Amino acid sequence: MYRIIVAMVFAFGMVVGVIGSSPTQSLARQESATPVPTLPTELCTDDQINTWEGEVTVSPSQADDARVQPLDSPDRYLYLVVWTIPPGTCVPYSAGGNMKDGGVVLIVQQGTIEFTAKQFDAGSAAEVMWGHTDGGPQRLDFDAPEPLTLNRGDWVTQNDQVWFTMNSVGSEPAVVLKAVWTTKNEMEGCSGGCK
Repeated sequence: MYRIIVAMVFAFGMVVGVIGSSPTQSLARQESATPVPTLPTELCTDDQINTWEGEVTVSPSQADDARVQPLDSPDRYLYLVVWTIPPGTCVPYSAGGNMKDGGVVLIVQQGTIEFTAKQFDAGSAAEVMWGHTDGGPQRLDFDAPEPLTLNRGDWVTQNDQVWFTMNSVGSEPAVVLKAVWTTKNEMEGCSGGCK
């Protein structure tokens, strides 16, 4: 239990850090929903795209149970969930209900995932930082040909200008803590379906 609390505090700190380094014209801060640009070439197979939602467990399962509204930010929410992704399961860029409209922090608690991120478009202010438990933060190279392999204790932060996909490639389920700093309008559009 102590490790989960420490991880959540770390995630909150990382979200605050991403917000502080995000450009002032972030799409997540607009009143309307984030425009959806053209999807990048999908890395998950068609079968994985069609079955990921039935295989991934999200806790808490309802968006209302996963959001926290800070007292000093009446129009914003901190959305906190834990994903359990079975081996061989790929969460696609196009994942319906995959809450990503805002600053995102991912922390791997167990297992191994391959993480790939792509900019919304060439002119976007996309930014992804990542780190392993044995090293400092690094900026993600969007042109890197290989996905980033993340293990227990590794983390990723990104702004709202990024498509991302996660593929559980280890022998045990990957458990990923996900925190999103998002607008109230984006959360209300979930109708309990955000992940």
